[in-house]
Amino acid sequence: MSTPPDWRREPAIPDGLCLPVPGTLSRVTWLNRPTAQVLLSMKNPDGTGFYSDPRQTLTEVMQRFAKLKLTPVVATELEFYLIDPIRSALDPVRPPNTREGRWHTGQTQVLSISELQDFEHVFHEIATACRAQGVPADTTLRENGPGQYEINLNHVPDALKAADYAVLLKRIVKGVARRHDLDATFMAKPYGTQAGSGMHVHFSILDEDGRNIFVGEDGPAGNADARGGRTS
Repeated sequence: MSTPPDWRREPAIPDGLCLPVPGTLSRVTWLNRPTAQVLLSMKNPDGTGFYSDPRQTLTEVMQRFAKLKLTPVVATELEFYLIDPIRSALDPVRPPNTREGRWHTGQTQVLSISELQDFEHVFHEIATACRAQGVPADTTLRENGPGQYEINLNHVPDALKAADYAVLLKRIVKGVARRHDLDATFMAKPYGTQAGSGMHVHFSILDEDGRNIFVGEDGPAGNADARGGRTS
């Protein structure tokens, strides 16, 4: 486990060493100029993981699961708003215009297919970018707020990759929105009187034989020990 440095004895805060994460180099499809990106992980001078790097923290958690011969299978769902890029102090956030213009009145239709089609070019490009970057995006849903949507990611048996995919998806959504003269926000509550946005984390835990420890003899609701955090 990485140990925080004792800043009282350090003569100065040292520079961080950031190294590319293998397998994360990918194309940025929403920019006009040929561009690529890569995830970085911060290291100490001796090559060990830096204690405050979130990827390092999650890696250490995963090592504890591995010692128990358990594998978390994780997926996330991210909710966000598409908003008008033109804002002011008196009008800080507002939904983009649609052909019907209904969103400015607060009248929305949750799970509406037609309101997905209003921005089909945006979601098509988001899907294209996800494929280019290996992000396992699954379903896009119309949510309850004006201009609010949700994108689901598939389950993967690697919590670190699931976290990376969530970060990459947020960058994709914001980048594609800007390309189409929109902004996207994942803020919890951009509108005080409208539905908030959240990030749902779904997970199961498999034992070394591939069995879900949350499932008892009577089905998912039958294993009180697993639900209570006891695995043995």
